[in-house]
Amino acid sequence: SVPVLASSSSGLPVTLSLGAGSVATLSGSVSSGSGSLDNVGQTGQVYLLADQAGDTNYLPASQVSMTIDVEKNNQTITFGALGSKTFGDSDFQLGATADSGLTVSYRVVSGPATVLGNSVTLTGAGKVVLEASQAGDLNNNPAASVNQEFQVAQASQTITFGSLAGKTFGDAPLDLSSLATITSGLPVTFQVVSGPGTISGTTLTMTGAGNIVIRASQSGNTDYTAAANVNQTLAVAKKSLTPVFAGMTSVSADGTAKSLTASTTPPVTIEITYNGSSTAPSAIGSYAVTATVNDPDYTGSASTTLNILDRVQAAASKMQNYAATDGASAAPTAADYTIVGANLGGIIGNANGLALLNDIVANK
Repeated sequence: SVPVLASSSSGLPVTLSLGAGSVATLSGSVSSGSGSLDNVGQTGQVYLLADQAGDTNYLPASQVSMTIDVEKNNQTITFGALGSKTFGDSDFQLGATADSGLTVSYRVVSGPATVLGNSVTLTGAGKVVLEASQAGDLNNNPAASVNQEFQVAQASQTITFGSLAGKTFGDAPLDLSSLATITSGLPVTFQVVSGPGTISGTTLTMTGAGNIVIRASQSGNTDYTAAANVNQTLAVAKKSLTPVFAGMTSVSADGTAKSLTASTTPPVTIEITYNGSSTAPSAIGSYAVTATVNDPDYTGSASTTLNILDRVQAAASKMQNYAATDGASAAPTAADYTIVGANLGGIIGNANGLALLNDIVANK
């Protein structure tokens, strides 16, 4: 309220009143020249009137009027400092106030954030500058805007890269993209730390057998710090191959070493043993032959029997195979017939053993 006092030169009491259209009310001892202007709730004019009607000794005084202009109120915004944040934090509310009681508006001057009403959403890391303003109304002038800034720190990120099921050399390339996840949603990068493998993009190709150490990493960006690397080991087993023997498994003894060979597809180093020895035998007898793959990426073995026969046994075996296969195996030579025929003639007491043998072979 605004106090109002009026007096007259005669000392007689002055009566106070308000003219039409005044934007206030008058209270107090208005008939005694003392009052208060109240409820000045809007801009405009207050028309204050002072009268003295006179008495038996004094004539009425001329009315005195005063026009008071009511101007708009100046208002001030209070917008306190804002604490630091981290990208990924929840939305937060702003609490600036205007001393007029009017609602404060906000906008993002710069930086990775958005404002809706008084709620701030962080959209990245960096410095954010916010402005608080109040445009005023019929009774209040616009307030001077107030800026506040705060820093948004980069968010951390975590990679989850689980254990890897074993593979075998020769298996199809392995897609790693679905095997590692990251809290930020950024792409994960893979690399071979050690072992027989190569990576193109997210595809691992196994180039041999052994343990492959694979690293999953994410270097970060403007909004995220680099993630801690995560390593996993993939065990790649050797591929199994079966050696195939070549050569005769029944041969004639002639004093020289008799050996077999074996091969695989693809070709690899193969170790062959005869009754456990790597030395090829020459003596008459039967030998357990084992062919074993000796390769860093492949495994496997195969077995057969090598028979070193005397001349008669060898020739008879050749004839037997020739008869059993209907001529599909190697044909006996004249020398084979002679050797076996002579031996058969001695056994049965028939000097014509060769003719008998020919008849046996012909009729099987």
